[in-house]
Amino acid sequence: MSKMSFFLFLYLPCFAFLFYIGIHFLVKKVSPKNKPGQYQDKVYECGLVPEKNQQKVLSIRFFVVAIIFLIFDIETTLMIPVFKEFKNFNTQGEGFFILIIMLSFLFVLFEGLLFCWKKGDLKWIKD
Repeated sequence: MSKMSFFLFLYLPCFAFLFYIGIHFLVKKVSPKNKPGQYQDKVYECGLVPEKNQQKVLSIRFFVVAIIFLIFDIETTLMIPVFKEFKNFNTQGEGFFILIIMLSFLFVLFEGLLFCWKKGDLKWIKD
């Protein structure tokens, strides 16, 4: 690989990203500002005139359960390839090291689950 192709391979995506960010900030700076009007402050209910101000606040419990689900979902997707390749690691003599890493990863996740359970975040209705 020549020096110029290495430069293009390594730095061109970085320059393209910086160029994109610069254009984005420039367009944001010169574009007209959004001024709220009388219709932008109203609640939209499928074209119907709202009867009252319906500013409902969602419970934080929905978001906590969603975040806990995402954490364990990502954990599962990260652990499946390691479990599938564990036999290859074991034949190369790295099985014990990978097992310690997997168990420590699972221990941290289990500790977080116990923390959420003890805190009461997994109960849907708090007493």
